Amino acid sequence: MPLPQNQEYILQLLMPAAEQGLTTGKLKLGAKESPRRQALKQLLHEKSIGNLGSATRARYVLARFFHPQQHAEAWLKEKVSAINGQSTIRLANQTKLLKELPIGSIRQSGRAAADHLVATGGLVRLHFGASIFLLDPTYCRDAGTNAATPQAPKQEDNTRDTTQLMAAYTTLAAQTGFSNVEIYALQQASGWSLAALQAHLLLMCREGKAVLSTGDWSLSSTEVRSAVIEVNGQQRLLVRFKS
Repeated sequence: MPLPQNQEYILQLLMPAAEQGLTTGKLKLGAKESPRRQALKQLLHEKSIGNLGSATRARYVLARFFHPQQHAEAWLKEKVSAINGQSTIRLANQTKLLKELPIGSIRQSGRAAADHLVATGGLVRLHFGASIFLLDPTYCRDAGTNAATPQAPKQEDNTRDTTQLMAAYTTLAAQTGFSNVEIYALQQASGWSLAALQAHLLLMCREGKAVLSTGDWSLSSTEVRSAVIEVNGQQRLLVRFKS
């Protein structure tokens, strides 16, 4: 069968499979150097089709269904929401999730997908030292979004002395002359762990008791940046408590 006919054969099989695609076995390509395999290679080269899987675990789809980043975004959104949406909300470890993405082009698009979701407000990114966590914005409130109470990842125990936290905030605001104080400075002054503080700040935002602000990233030190909370693609370094 000539190359164009083999290409048409593959395209006709893939059409009803839509975004689910077909494996190499389902395409019945034959031997390693068979005309159908040559046709497959040509279709891939021409970008008429794409592989949503890997070289060893292929899943071929027509070009109009080949959107690995969109698949990665949908997968991440679902997984993060499932992790967050427990009786006590937990944060989703970004590094772990990216490694769990379906192997192949979808996994390769994972970081870009996470970045896009954060940039467009689909997810909130929290930095706890070297660790990065993701939170569905459904479960926090910043600029009016409803939320439930997030639980920080397990780190050192924290007494969560809110009186001490408020005192630390009041002192910092008086010292700087601004109601917006650095989250990092608040963590240092209050003695809270960063994980517990960030989770509590999200709770305060949900309750309308605090507002997160961007600050000046370019002028901020590495230490100040380490306490960042990313919401709607914006890096929030400051917090203001409402009286």
